[in-house]
Amino acid sequence: MDREQLFGITLIVIGILLMILPTFAAALILVIIDLLLVVLGANLIYREYKKREGGLLRNRRTIIGIILILLAGLFFFGFNHTSYVAGIEFILMGIVFMVLGILGLKGYVYYSKIVCTIVLILGIVVFIVPFLTGFNLRVSTFIVGITTLVEGILFFLHK
Repeated sequence: MDREQLFGITLIVIGILLMILPTFAAALILVIIDLLLVVLGANLIYREYKKREGGLLRNRRTIIGIILILLAGLFFFGFNHTSYVAGIEFILMGIVFMVLGILGLKGYVYYSKIVCTIVLILGIVVFIVPFLTGFNLRVSTFIVGITTLVEGILFFLHK
């Protein structure tokens, strides 16, 4: 079994989880996104601190890192994870997937073209679905689950 088939099995499991338990899965995804924003922000701040170039607070990467951490805190503690906030986080996740897919297709990320194409398609779906469902969290998660399941099956069958 190669790497793409393992990735396909992973997508199938995630898709089934998203379809069976949409509310739990959506809450879990939102917490993971919040943690990812904190890690990315802390990583930017740490890397700029290690460089010690100029004033730490004058560097734009440090400011972006602080903004990411504050945004994660606002999403996690400031809101009650209303459907609009969840939709915004889904939109951000879709943007990240689309950027990764495009970077992979351009050759900047070392994955096969089929993996990058699937990630790009998943990013487009995750980006568009909140708008189409009126920011309904359960329906959005279910549709993303169906898409993930289908893409996992395609990955698994791809040779």
